[in-house]
Amino acid sequence: MRGMVKTVGHLIGVDVKDQDILVSHHLAAKASSHAGALRDDPAIIVKFVRREVRDKSYTSRKYLRRKSTKDIGLTRVAEHKIYIGESFTQQNRKLFNLCLEHKKRLNYKFVWTSAGKILLRKDENSPVISVLETKDVNKIH
Repeated sequence: MRGMVKTVGHLIGVDVKDQDILVSHHLAAKASSHAGALRDDPAIIVKFVRREVRDKSYTSRKYLRRKSTKDIGLTRVAEHKIYIGESFTQQNRKLFNLCLEHKKRLNYKFVWTSAGKILLRKDENSPVISVLETKDVNKIH
């Protein structure tokens, strides 16, 4: 597992060493929408020792846009995009989903997370809005 984390790090230009990884493991398999079949993606979760490595990995995830599991040597499973996401509490996950709904409904161009914060932006020229709770989302026009 550490090898996969280091390989993804190399792919995005982040030098991840064994001592940078506190723990890494597969996420529990969950049923997909196809007749209860289990997903076949190699989803993993990683906890880093240093925030610096975690933050650099997260900000460098943009280099994964055209990459897939094939690019890190996973050829036994169906080809999937590689995604790096922050781990949220259940409450923040619901809040992020609410922001995504508002993004579509109000034609916002950007919704993203950074260091555990949810951020929105109408377009390239508008200010960044930080969303901390549901009432912040409801204030968005």
